[in-house]
Amino acid sequence: MLGKIELLDYPKHKMDLFVHNQVKLHEELASGWVANLKSLGYRSVKYISISDNIKEWHARNLAVELCLKNNCDGFFSIDGEVHLDNPKTLSLLLSHNR
Repeated sequence: MLGKIELLDYPKHKMDLFVHNQVKLHEELASGWVANLKSLGYRSVKYISISDNIKEWHARNLAVELCLKNNCDGFFSIDGEVHLDNPKTLSLLLSHNR
C-alpha cells in the first residue's frame, strides 16, 4: 500500500503528507518509507510514530488542523487497509469535487 501513494498521478509539490503509525510491528517500515518520501518533492511530510503515543482520533484531528494551517484545497485520508490501484484516483476525485 505505501508505495501506491507515491504512484498517485498528482503533482507531489502540491501535496502535504501526514502519516500516523500506531503499530509497533510496522514502525521500521513506516519510518523508512517516510524518510524516503522527504526526498520525493512533497510540499511537506509529517510523521507521527508509535513512540509519540497519539491515538488515531487525535492524529486525524491533527491532520485536519495541519491541512487548515497549510491553507489546503482538499483533504484526502487513507486508512492502512485501503488499496489504491488506480494512480489517477486523487485527480479523478478532485475533478468531481469529491
